[in-house]
Amino acid sequence: MKQVPFARSSLNHDDVFILDTEKKIYQFNGTNSNVQERAKALEVIQFLKEKYHEGTCDVAIVDDGKLDTESDSGEFWVLFGGFAPIGKKVIGEDDVVPESTPTKLYSITDGDLKIVEGELSRGILENNKCYLMDCGVEVFLWVGRVTQVEERKAASQVAEEFVASQNRPKATRITRLIQGYETHSFKSNFDSWPAGAAAPGAEEGRGKVAALLKQQGVGVKGMTKTAPVNEEIPPLLEGGGKMEVWCINGSAKTPLPKEDIGKFYSGDCYIILYTYHAGDRKEDYFLCCWIGKDSIENDQKMAARLANTMFNSLKGRPIQGRIFQGKEPPQFIALFHPMVVLKGGLSSGYKKYVAEKGLLDETYTSDGVALFRVSGVSVHNNKIMQVDPVASSLNSTECFCLQSGSSVFIWHGNQSTFEQQLLAAKVAEFLKVVLLQLQWFITFVETHCMELRDLFLNK
Repeated sequence: MKQVPFARSSLNHDDVFILDTEKKIYQFNGTNSNVQERAKALEVIQFLKEKYHEGTCDVAIVDDGKLDTESDSGEFWVLFGGFAPIGKKVIGEDDVVPESTPTKLYSITDGDLKIVEGELSRGILENNKCYLMDCGVEVFLWVGRVTQVEERKAASQVAEEFVASQNRPKATRITRLIQGYETHSFKSNFDSWPAGAAAPGAEEGRGKVAALLKQQGVGVKGMTKTAPVNEEIPPLLEGGGKMEVWCINGSAKTPLPKEDIGKFYSGDCYIILYTYHAGDRKEDYFLCCWIGKDSIENDQKMAARLANTMFNSLKGRPIQGRIFQGKEPPQFIALFHPMVVLKGGLSSGYKKYVAEKGLLDETYTSDGVALFRVSGVSVHNNKIMQVDPVASSLNSTECFCLQSGSSVFIWHGNQSTFEQQLLAAKVAEFLKVVLLQLQWFITFVETHCMELRDLFLNK
C-alpha cells in the first residue's frame, strides 16, 4: 500500500483505492482488482476510521464502471471534478510480469511445500489435503473438502509466503478453489480432468430449493456452477440413534434440552452419549468428553471423572474418547445438525475465572451481536464457528450468519458454494429455534449489501 497523488489519473481498473475525506471514507474497487485486495482495503479503512475519525465517519464502496449520480458513487466522482474514463495502469516495479514458467504443483503438509512429480491429473488431488499450483502470473490454492479449518488457514498463509519468497509482483493473484468448484483456467493446467457428474437427484433437489428461495425473494449464487465431484466420506456412526449431552458445572453435569444439543461454548466442557444400533448387535454406545479451548482445568477433570463413571455404569461397552475443540473428528461432527461453537462459557467455574482475571466476558447471548462462519459443506464437516463481529472476519469464499438484536442476516460470499448457502440457511433456522422468546426474521444479503457493512463499520 502506498499514497498516490489525489488526481483522477492515479486511478486504474486493476487496483483498489481509498479516499479519506473529512466526513466519509471511500473505497474504489477497480474492475480487475481481486478479493484479497478488496478485503485488505476494508481492514485499512477500519484502521483509518478508528484512528483519525474516532469511529464515527461513514464508509462508502464505489465499484468501477457503476455510476449513479445520486449515490456514493456520484459523490466520489464529484470530488474529482466529475466522472471521466479512467486510463490504463502505469506499469511500475511492483507490476513487472515474471517470465513464463512451467506449471508446478505442490502439496501442502504441516506448512511445508512438496513438489508433485509426474503427469498432472485429477486423480493426484486428495480431498484431505491442500495444494498450491504455481502458474507464474497466477497462483492457485486448491482446498480439499475434508480438510479442517486450521489446515485451510495454514495453507493460505503458505501461499502468501510463497508469492513473497518468489519476488512476485504485488499484482500476482492467489485464487482459492474449493474441491468440486474448480475454474476452467485451473483445470486447463492438467493433462486429464474427467467431467464430474452430479449424484442422482442432486440437480432436481437443487432446483426445488432454488425455487423455494426465489419465492422468498432470495437470489442464490452458485446454482449454475459445475456439479461437485463425488467426495470420499469417512466411515460414520449409524444414524437415527439417541443423543444425550450434559454440560459440566462444578461437580455436577446438567442435561441440555433437545433444542440446545449442538451448541458448544468454548469455555465449557461437555459429556456426549450417543446410543445407536449397528448390525445385529442390540445397542452400541459412543461416549466422549468435549473440552472447550477456554475451559478451566477443574471442569476438564470433572468431565473426565463423570464420563468414566458413566462408562463403568454401562459395563465398559461404550467406545470412549476425549475430544478437544478444534480437533473434532468427522464422526463426531456428523452427529450434530449442525454443530455450533459459541464464544465464552456458562459454567460457574468459567465465570469465576473470568471475573478474577479481569477479562472481558464474551459469552454468547441471544440479545447481542454475534457473527457465525459457515465453511462446511458436508454432514461430517458442518461445524459452525462464532467469530469476532468485525468486517475483517468476512471473506468471499464462505457464508456467514449475523445475529443482531431481533434479526438474523445470512451473508453469501460471492465465491461461496451452493452447499455452504444451504447450510447457512440451516444455521439461521437453528438460531431461530433456539431463541423462541424473540420475534426473528431472516434476511439474505449479498456481498455488496451496504446495510450489513454498516452493522460492522459503525460499531
